[in-house]
Amino acid sequence: MNRRRRPAADPSAADPSAADPPADDPLAGNGNARPITYDVFLSSPMASLPSDEDYESHRLGILRVLEALERDCRFKVYYAGERRPTKASFERPDVGAHRDSAALRESARFLLVMPKDLVSSSYVEAGYALALGIPSVYYHQSDIRLPFMLRQAAQYSPDFPRCKEYEYQRIDDIVRDIEESGTSLFD
Repeated sequence: MNRRRRPAADPSAADPSAADPPADDPLAGNGNARPITYDVFLSSPMASLPSDEDYESHRLGILRVLEALERDCRFKVYYAGERRPTKASFERPDVGAHRDSAALRESARFLLVMPKDLVSSSYVEAGYALALGIPSVYYHQSDIRLPFMLRQAAQYSPDFPRCKEYEYQRIDDIVRDIEESGTSLFD
């Protein structure tokens, strides 16, 4: 797995050649350098899914997406549900929100998977990713219309990062996209 970290201190102070980020760096040109721990923040509804069975089934699919990102892109991925097999295993909301927002601030890319038309904190995470300038990819079912600001967000303001929107029918569609596109899915 790719475990890059960007030092919190200004590296150009010690080495002037370190001042410019690599050309493939998603944060290149972003004046607000952030430490990067995760290559991708994987967001999908958890608590808003209507039943324990819906959550557990959806989580298994999202774990397949996570595995594809690790295997085919060699990404280090943050997914809050990775160690939460059931709704009963969720953290307190304040603890989870703190942990998730910290992980999002330390992520280079954002991937949303929206399986149903739900009121979900995943949309808040997507908005936060936009505010942080994180390139984003949104997958959703065909009957879901994303909030206005997320739909092709980059076209609305030069301040927004690259954003892509795709419809999917089955998790297999997302996994296949990752297998075929690799890291270019986020370009």
